Amino acid sequence: MHYGNQVMPIVEEFIYSDKYSNQNYFKQGKDSIFFTILPNVIIDYSVTLGRILGSLITIAVMVIMA
Repeated sequence: MHYGNQVMPIVEEFIYSDKYSNQNYFKQGKDSIFFTILPNVIIDYSVTLGRILGSLITIAVMVIMA
């Protein structure tokens, strides 16, 4: 099956359906970070926790490199 045959019905539904005309249709209400560690294993955590973990990893790398 050609890629266009699979994608075009989805694109047309998204463009022409009144269901998706609301700008906030896809808004979740909270910001999240999704991370996969293994196939079919998805971790979901808040942006705040992500920033904390990112900062800790950055500091750890700086200490190791010094």
